[in-house]
Amino acid sequence: MKIFTIAIIILYNIIFFYNLVKKKDFFGLGTIINFGVVLNFLLYILRWSTYINSEPYLGTYIIIDSIIIIFIIVMLLSKSPFLKPRTGEIVLKNMSLKILGRNLDIYVILNIIYIFLFLLENYIGSRNIAPYLFGIDIHTYSAPLISFVTRALFVMVILNFFSYKSFNKKRFLLFIVIDVCLFILLRGARINVFMAFIQFVLFYIIYNYDLLIKNKKVIASVVASFLIVIVVGVYIGNRRIDNNLKQSSLRGVLTYSDFIKYSGPKDPFGVLPWYYGYFPMSYANLNLTLEHIDQSNIRTYGIYTVRPILVGLFELDNFVKGYKDIEFSSSLAQHYTEAATVRTGFMEFYLDFGYFAFISVAIYAFIGLFFYNKIRKNVYFTVFYAFFGGCWFFMSFQNMMIDVTTLYGLIYLALINHFFVDKTKL
Repeated sequence: MKIFTIAIIILYNIIFFYNLVKKKDFFGLGTIINFGVVLNFLLYILRWSTYINSEPYLGTYIIIDSIIIIFIIVMLLSKSPFLKPRTGEIVLKNMSLKILGRNLDIYVILNIIYIFLFLLENYIGSRNIAPYLFGIDIHTYSAPLISFVTRALFVMVILNFFSYKSFNKKRFLLFIVIDVCLFILLRGARINVFMAFIQFVLFYIIYNYDLLIKNKKVIASVVASFLIVIVVGVYIGNRRIDNNLKQSSLRGVLTYSDFIKYSGPKDPFGVLPWYYGYFPMSYANLNLTLEHIDQSNIRTYGIYTVRPILVGLFELDNFVKGYKDIEFSSSLAQHYTEAATVRTGFMEFYLDFGYFAFISVAIYAFIGLFFYNKIRKNVYFTVFYAFFGGCWFFMSFQNMMIDVTTLYGLIYLALINHFFVDKTKL
């Protein structure tokens, strides 16, 4: 099975490089899957952790093979937006609300509401509006209903970006900084910020491709920003470890590398162990989990694949007693160490359909393809694609596509397009 998997990975990359050269398909789903999924799986089978001591399970091979085959089809069907210059521009309407006799910018009002809800969620979860600064860890906490808004960081970043470009007011750049700092400084949350960053960079590169190929300084700025985000994320992670060991003599001695028994290459900033534990090692956990699911003979027959609808819209988890939501799937998850517990985003698809998990993969793959191919006709679909493509990039970490906040994120982006975007400029 391993030989077959390596063979189709080679075939995948042949088509991938053909698309790069002939179709200029630089940032399609083929690229995202190659670096977000295929690369991480290959690093997993290199076993850069001494915890990993066995070959991939048959179910793991089957789901990886099906992903690769489906995205070969996606690459063949993709229509690159880079074959011709972009037409149209995303410009927001100048809108305000009259409150207490004063006209207030509606985009400022939306930012104030977002910041208030974030602080409120912090307080509900910890009785403190800045829990991370006081050593309180609620980085995974989600308040009912409120989190549907507060987890939409990319939506706020893109709204403020459009506001800045449309009205040339620097306060919207300040709002972006504030929204990001809410997660980093007040909650110590990294993944939300990193994901929004990846989504925004994907949007920015596709939207401004014609400008970027002529201005290398902008490319350098994007790379520098990426490196800064990585280093800050590692710093927060190391600080969290020190906080957990504050009563131990090992504080400042043990690192994340020790906790996951990392045995791979080193780097001066200690980034690689964190990367390996959060992404490639997730496939080791997936391997254990899929074997456990099959031994337990458990199937959920699609409830996770359509979770955004069943839970996000119909809230069956609140009305159906014993409904098997994320808590149930999490209870089945297996891992080698508490320092690396995620099991990729493919576990839920396998839980739904087992060896036929390609059904779920295909559904979300072709949704992403639809967004990507529509960019050539409507530039606003760059936003939808970047948002959804970012979810695919993080599938080696967790399944954000079945997360309710992703459905609401798409709804918010659609509302921005419907009510605030000047259609005459598209």
